[in-house]
Amino acid sequence: MQATISENLSDILTQISTAAKNVDRSKDTVSLIAVSKKQSPELMNEYHLVAKEAGIPVCFGENYVQEYKAKLPLLTPGYEVHLIGPLQSNKVREAVKLFDLIQSVHSLKIVELVVKEATRANKKQRILLQINISSDDQKSGFTPAELSEVLAKYKDAPSIKIEGCMTITALYNDAEQIRADFRSLTTLVNEVFTQQHGIHNPTISMGMSSDFGAAIEEGSTMVRIGTALFGERL
Repeated sequence: MQATISENLSDILTQISTAAKNVDRSKDTVSLIAVSKKQSPELMNEYHLVAKEAGIPVCFGENYVQEYKAKLPLLTPGYEVHLIGPLQSNKVREAVKLFDLIQSVHSLKIVELVVKEATRANKKQRILLQINISSDDQKSGFTPAELSEVLAKYKDAPSIKIEGCMTITALYNDAEQIRADFRSLTTLVNEVFTQQHGIHNPTISMGMSSDFGAAIEEGSTMVRIGTALFGERL
């Protein structure tokens, strides 16, 4: 019998707490993003209720602008929503209208378009810079070497707020390679944001259903979990 969303959430919160405790952190330093791509509004509303009962903030992660836009009228109000999937230039305007935080800002072109559309909408758009920490040809994102320059140029832009970084690692067979990449991103973000630019407590979004415990132990402050929460319901 498939576990319920409530049971899955309880297990995930226990794992988050354990991983944080392993490195002398509070579980409250880790935010949970419920990856809801391809999930029905009914299941999202069920999660909303369960998360509220568990006393945690409700935050969804969506991959596709149009899919989320279609579900929006059917969702229970009172949540935050992040765009975590690839952002195409022709979807930036709608993304700025719809999402509280855009995690997948992966190029200078997209930064510039977000600035333009946020200015047009009179909004201060929260964003993360996506870093290709694995130097993977199959992944989008800034190189680690580009981060300081991008942050220096845009950290004081009036229409965006760069809160930290996100990454999706390469598909490794070796868990230690994944950990090494997680560790590298944490080091990079702390050096560039805090030491170079004086931005404290930056967001580090890394870790998904299969590896979020390791990500937390290596410094993640935001984990994106879909399958472990909703099950294989796609």
